[in-house]
Amino acid sequence: LLTPMAGALLGVYGSVAPTLEACQSAGMSTAPIAAESLTAGAYLCYRTSEGLPGWLQLNGFSSEDYSIRFDFLTWAAP
Repeated sequence: LLTPMAGALLGVYGSVAPTLEACQSAGMSTAPIAAESLTAGAYLCYRTSEGLPGWLQLNGFSSEDYSIRFDFLTWAAP
């Protein structure tokens, strides 16, 4: 499970990279997201515990060893 901690938020976005504005207005929550329910290439928006918006892209998940690979970007808030 991908579980936001310490006040962070997370939400599934889609298959294309979101813009800053898209992630700022995306629906997010503290609810866990099952990694195996996502396809490789899926984007998620998040808000850090410091309130910074960002996205992560799932690159791969292994149910054998429970490893996960992803890229992420966190924007510095103006």
